[in-house]
Amino acid sequence: MKSSSTVTSMAELVLGRELTDADHSTTVKALAIREARALMARGTAEQRARGAVPAQDGAVWEQPDEYRQGIYATAWFKSLDRARHRAYLRHHVTVPPDGLPDGHVLLDADQHPEVLAYWVQRLAAGLDTKQHLVAFGNVGSGKTAALIALGSLAVSAGVMTRYVRHGDYVRWLRPDGAPPGLTQLQVREFHDRAGLLILDELCGEMDGQATEAVRQATGDLLSARIASGLPTAIGTNLHSAQIAKILGDRIVSRLGESATALQFVRPDRRQPVRW
Repeated sequence: MKSSSTVTSMAELVLGRELTDADHSTTVKALAIREARALMARGTAEQRARGAVPAQDGAVWEQPDEYRQGIYATAWFKSLDRARHRAYLRHHVTVPPDGLPDGHVLLDADQHPEVLAYWVQRLAAGLDTKQHLVAFGNVGSGKTAALIALGSLAVSAGVMTRYVRHGDYVRWLRPDGAPPGLTQLQVREFHDRAGLLILDELCGEMDGQATEAVRQATGDLLSARIASGLPTAIGTNLHSAQIAKILGDRIVSRLGESATALQFVRPDRRQPVRW
């Protein structure tokens, strides 16, 4: 995996306005330190591959410093704010170090918390794992809550993580469609380069079809992440055959080649009134 050593671009930290102007000089220093650590980590990994460094010396992954952890948390919260999904932060994969806050809950057993915790553990440690994770199932079965809990755990483990709904992402790439404070270039860069991208509601708003522009944008995003070795966690109400009819067989094939699939089967948790 490359997520642990990917260097966040200056565009993401400064042009994205996720830091104040006063932080600029400190950001330059933090990036320089991060680059140096990334080079050291890569060297250690290569040494281990040659057998020069015993595996028990410890994982390549290094917990980020407080400053960088703050950057990751800010990016994560902002991505949830854009989706209006802050309320989902009450869900957790595991009990936080300081305990479970009032009103917060752990995921249910049928939301696969053990699998999610193991997946994040291996991701943060830089260990080999299936590159993508697909959460699929019926509406209201708890997929989004599980994916956001996964994202929060990944951030706490030192992984730059972002959340976006598929429909929002492709809409933001339209002319003048980017959210306030972002450009189309930044939209692409933020989601192409995130250490972990949570792409929710895949094909959820497309009514069985998609334009060529949507297929191209989705294919470009996933191809960029696959080429960079970056993991993507996907949520969808559709089976792979249904997604293939909308986005094409090529995208589904590339996802399925390196994905762990988790099925969510619980009835609609929202218990909506039917009429």
